Amino acid sequence: MALRVISSQSLFDTDSSKDDGGELGRLMHDFRAKEAKEMQAGALTDRVHELKETEEGVEHMCKEMEQLCDEARMDEKRENARSMAEDGLTVDRIAKILKVNAQMVQEWLAGSVSTAR
Repeated sequence: MALRVISSQSLFDTDSSKDDGGELGRLMHDFRAKEAKEMQAGALTDRVHELKETEEGVEHMCKEMEQLCDEARMDEKRENARSMAEDGLTVDRIAKILKVNAQMVQEWLAGSVSTAR
C-alpha cells in the first residue's frame, strides 16, 4: 500500500508494504497491526491498547464514532436544507422534512452555525 504524506514542510510517498527497518517503516508496521501486542512503538502501542483493548477505551471510541456519525448526519441535513431552499421550499417545510426545528434551518441558511451541535 502506498502512502502519501503531506506536511507544511514537505511531500513524500512511501510504500508501506516494504519495511526497511527505519523509523517510518516501523511506524507503517504499527499502522497495519491489528493488535497492540504486534506493534513496535511504545507510546503508540500503549494508547492503541488502551483504546482498543480495554472496556473504557472501547466505550470512549464508540462515543467518538457516534459523535462523528451524528455530525455527518447533521452536515448532510444542512446541505439538503440549502438545496431545498434553492428549490423554493419554505423554512418550515424544510424543518418538517428534515425533522429539525425551523430556527436551526434558518441558521443553516444564514450560514451562521456549525452542524456540530
